[in-house]
Amino acid sequence: MKAYFLFLFIVSAYSLFSQCQPQEFKRIFEEANAYKKSGNFIDAKNNFEASKTYACSQSNIKSADDAIDSLFVLIEQLRIKADIEKNRADSTAIASQRQALRAYANDLAYKSQIALRDGDRTTAFRLAEFAHRYVDDDNLQVTCALCDALYYNDNPPTPPLDYEHVRRT
Repeated sequence: MKAYFLFLFIVSAYSLFSQCQPQEFKRIFEEANAYKKSGNFIDAKNNFEASKTYACSQSNIKSADDAIDSLFVLIEQLRIKADIEKNRADSTAIASQRQALRAYANDLAYKSQIALRDGDRTTAFRLAEFAHRYVDDDNLQVTCALCDALYYNDNPPTPPLDYEHVRRT
């Protein structure tokens, strides 16, 4: 029985290193590194795996395994970098969208003030309401236009409200 296990050990060791070809291991390993540098990660991983077939020692197999691990670390770093860039682009787009909405709300508030000055209180109220409800509810100019429209609908002959001290703060 001991002879049988010894025979299996020798056969497995022989089969493990039967394709020991140091030049072929080196060639495939370098080719895998070239693929890695060029960004062709699938071929790089496949070549690192293939290089283990021609390994002559456990250190060669370990170096191929380490190279595969470093390849996956590189892929993860590139993924994180891409996510960061995407988030930056998204935040820039969101800031641009907010700025455009604020400008649109200011325009509606200005048109509301003009309509109020011309005596069209209903249009002034509707413009201010739309700007406040659907466009930008935390814009001071929109809030002032809405307050003016409400005030003048209740008290048409009164003088205009003074918001200058509010707008400066």
